Amino acid sequence: MAQFNSTMVTSKISSSPGDSPHPSLDSSGLVPAVVMSICFLMGFPGNVAVIILKPNWENMSSLSQSLMLSLAVSDLLCLVTLPLWIYSYLYGWTFRLVGCKIITYFVYCSLYTSLLTLTVLSVQRYLQVVHLQRSLNRVRAKMLLLPLWLASMILSTPALVFRQLSEDQRWTTCSNQYSFEGGWMAKRMAVVMSETLVGFVSLSVIVFSYINLYRKVSRAVLFNNPQTTRLITSITRSLNQVRARKLLVPLWLSAMTLSTPALLAQQLLEVDQQRTYCRPQYSSEGQRMAVLLTEALVGFVSLSIIVFSYISLYRKVNRAAFFNNPQTTRLITSIIVTFVVLWVPYFVIDVLGVAAISLKNEALLTFCEDSWITAGALTFVNGAVNPLLYAFTSDRLSKIIAQNLPESRDITAEPAS
Repeated sequence: MAQFNSTMVTSKISSSPGDSPHPSLDSSGLVPAVVMSICFLMGFPGNVAVIILKPNWENMSSLSQSLMLSLAVSDLLCLVTLPLWIYSYLYGWTFRLVGCKIITYFVYCSLYTSLLTLTVLSVQRYLQVVHLQRSLNRVRAKMLLLPLWLASMILSTPALVFRQLSEDQRWTTCSNQYSFEGGWMAKRMAVVMSETLVGFVSLSVIVFSYINLYRKVSRAVLFNNPQTTRLITSITRSLNQVRARKLLVPLWLSAMTLSTPALLAQQLLEVDQQRTYCRPQYSSEGQRMAVLLTEALVGFVSLSIIVFSYISLYRKVNRAAFFNNPQTTRLITSIIVTFVVLWVPYFVIDVLGVAAISLKNEALLTFCEDSWITAGALTFVNGAVNPLLYAFTSDRLSKIIAQNLPESRDITAEPAS
């Protein structure tokens, strides 16, 4: 959600007297528009299919099915706005103030709904598995979903209040505008703090629920197979020696420490009195290289550990009963491949940026600065694709498609002579 606060979509306006404003193609927004187009073409029909076919839902409670439906609908609402954002990247913002407020409001509302829905799903599974309580399942879906959507709509109201159009001789901007009268700094701080608080509370609930859920199911019937039991025991024995608190606290502290360059270097940059960007500004080339090398090192080390772990795990358990399930194999493989494909470009651009600075290659540095936006967008796509991977690795969905395809061929095929 933070990117919508800092993103500034601009529109060119003709400066010739008597000419009506008309949009002209902005080639700088071509790559983000292509990425968004791919997300729309994949995500829109995918979520529609999830809503209609409901893969992997047959064994869920009615409340779980309603929550999954709410999640798919919220994702669909966000995807519906993508064509408008694509147009704005190519031709600038031409949808007036009402469109600026309503479109941004829809995006915020869908993001908050997805976040809250995942939180409720986590709590439901935690209560059902860890404490063997089904009290949440007895709650009617309407009694839970209605407050959830109302909370999302209320949390999204800052988009209706502060989203404004700012114009000069050539550009129109759709962004958050805070009045300099009446404590504008307090208003801005309240908006940022509300977003941060909701995000951290939801994330904490989800992490807490799934940590305790994992502890519970590690002893469940699923792992009673002797081969799988030995495998899981060998993997988790070392982790079980360290309590979750002792592991997560240094992990989060490390993440916060590695993120401090964003607080120190991020500045507002004005270009020709026409545009304002939120970009990192470094006092020296050495400082910039240090930041890029840190990002690249952390990224490649993490990626190498993940790839090595799963390759070794696959070699170890490819004959085990747990991984003989084709559905599980497809799911794990899809998640890892997607992670590698979507995150490697960002780390590669980091390395190229370091090389450009050390070699003082202005052309390569310009290429890196233009590519960081697209590479960063791909990392956000990873989070949007994962739910589809869980859904479309369903055997039930494959059977439905296989059953429907022969019917379609029978309708169009000519009778045999």
